[in-house]
Amino acid sequence: MSGQYRAVLLDIEGTTTSISFVKDVLFPFVRQQLREYLSSNWDSPELNDVLDGLRLQNETDIKDGETKETVLRNGTKEAEIESVISNVLWQMDNDRKTGSLKRLQGLIYRHAYAQGLLKGHVYDDVPNALRAWTESGKRVFIYSSGSVEAQKLLFEHSTHGDLCTFISGDRKSVV
Repeated sequence: MSGQYRAVLLDIEGTTTSISFVKDVLFPFVRQQLREYLSSNWDSPELNDVLDGLRLQNETDIKDGETKETVLRNGTKEAEIESVISNVLWQMDNDRKTGSLKRLQGLIYRHAYAQGLLKGHVYDDVPNALRAWTESGKRVFIYSSGSVEAQKLLFEHSTHGDLCTFISGDRKSVV
């Protein structure tokens, strides 16, 4: 039977990684670090691109009656940061999966993993399973509603070391 398939498609939450890691570690981490990250990186082109996306999504949400709060564009830095925080927390509270929210979370995770503040949780049997599938010629793909960057970072900075070598495919299309 094992020779009859060429690829393995895995989800992250509950399959390779504890759901509680995502729910109880990653999401609260964003909430805790959001203000500091925005303040420290406010002028970065990468963050500003994400903020433009948040503002566009916010305009759509207002038109659709989803929210009445506006993500400020031309206020003071402090007022704009407050409006972004309010919007991001609202999106997270409503389990929204917007592209700009995922990208912002990915930026915060990238910074945290690089600083050693986070280690990606994977179940103990995952590295051996990934290795066995790869060594037997199977390609391993990840499907997840999380950002591609968050997926890559989780496997790159896992508690079992860098597992990205076992994951197939162009990271831009892994979601």
